[in-house]
Amino acid sequence: MTSNNAMRIIRDAIIASVLYSYVCTATLYPTVLHLDQLCGKTVTVNGDVRLAISEKTYLPSNTFCALTLKPDKGTALVANFRKFSIDPKYRNSIDECQVEAVQLTWPGGDYFGDRGYCGSGRPGDQYMLGNLGTLSYTTWNGIHILTADVDLLVSEIFYKTDVCPKGTFDCGIDSLCIDEDLTCNGYKDCGNGSYEGAAVLLQSRLEL
Repeated sequence: MTSNNAMRIIRDAIIASVLYSYVCTATLYPTVLHLDQLCGKTVTVNGDVRLAISEKTYLPSNTFCALTLKPDKGTALVANFRKFSIDPKYRNSIDECQVEAVQLTWPGGDYFGDRGYCGSGRPGDQYMLGNLGTLSYTTWNGIHILTADVDLLVSEIFYKTDVCPKGTFDCGIDSLCIDEDLTCNGYKDCGNGSYEGAAVLLQSRLEL
């Protein structure tokens, strides 16, 4: 390795370190909320929030619990399931939910049909919730109903016209922007499966 190459590597490392410390200054991190403690409530999402069903191991039978979400300053909300696991015995041979199900709702209706979702895999990557979304769970007859293991990230978004509003980051898809204080917080708030922190770092380096 020549001395010029060595100096270039050292210089790039210093630049990357400075950029990361300058650009990746997330000040918003998602609070974890549990549905069973907020049944019937409405929560205003400032930046982002993570939703789980309950801290308890089991849920009571014949229960319906819904939490409504609305954006704080943003235009709408977007949600993506970071994790989803439910007992496979809770659906019948044609995948109908029989014991427990989770539902995601936006102003256009329910995402998971009449009975909700109790599938074996994590639901799709991105769900638009508009300006008023709901996460709910339902249980029917059963004994010792295991709580579904759900981790749903809900993020506040802004729509752009030509450019994103001041103080927001361009997600690069569907004209969506998020609060710039969410970048580099370790969560994929844009909802498209990518981590915006890396994009911020690359974009800033290219602008040098």
